[in-house]
Order: sequence, then C-alpha cells, then structure tokens
Amino acid sequence: MTDTLTDQLGASGWPDEIRERLLGEQYRIRRQGFRASAGDRPGTIVLVDDEPIAWYVAAEFDDEIRLVNLVVQRAHRNKGFGTEILQKLIADSDRSGKGLRLAVALNNQRATELYSRLGFQRTGGDGVHTFMERPAS
Repeated sequence: MTDTLTDQLGASGWPDEIRERLLGEQYRIRRQGFRASAGDRPGTIVLVDDEPIAWYVAAEFDDEIRLVNLVVQRAHRNKGFGTEILQKLIADSDRSGKGLRLAVALNNQRATELYSRLGFQRTGGDGVHTFMERPAS
C-alpha cells in the first residue's frame, strides 16, 4: 500500500531511487510505531473478489479500542470501504462499552472529515497528529 504512503508524504514527484529508499524507511518506522501501539496484534486485510483493498490494525485494551492504522488502496477509495470498516469498529466499541480512539495525520483532511461524520471528536494533538475519540454508546 505504498500508494497511500506516497500520497501522505507528497512523494509522487521524488526520483524513484530516493522515493523507494525513503518510503522503505518510513514503512519500517511506522511498523515499529504500530507494534508500540498495538503489540503483536495482526492487521486485518479486507478482500473484495479475492483482491486486497484495505488493511487495518485495531487493538482492544482495558479502557479503549484503538484504531492504530487504516489504509484503503487508492483505487478503492470513496466507495464506502473505510466507512464500513469504521462502522464495524464502532459496533465493537458500543458492544464493549469502550471508546474508540485514533490518531490521524494533520494533513489527512479527508480522513478527519470521515471520522467527524461518524461521530469522532477531537481530543488533542501533538503537532503531527490529531487525536480523536468516539465514546461508546
């Protein structure tokens, strides 16, 4: 899903050699962050007609469900797949009575708007990410 990482970093115009090396390093760093946030919980690959179209990592803790990462392939965006995944996680959150929390990159306005439409509220930020939560209902 390097297309998503390329989009997030604005790397499409970078020379191939530099882009591949830096995207590889960025991927390695992000995997370390996922492990720190979710331990060794496996990600979930979403398939449509046996084709992987999305991937997400969610972790349940004593006091929350945390969406660690959600990626929808560029060709499958704006088709409702992200919303469907989030609605499943919201249902899990409501069933468990635990809030659903996430961090979204400040420059990812489309994702922030999606989360807001689904009832997430901003709870803070760190200059790179906006922290959001949707309380269980």
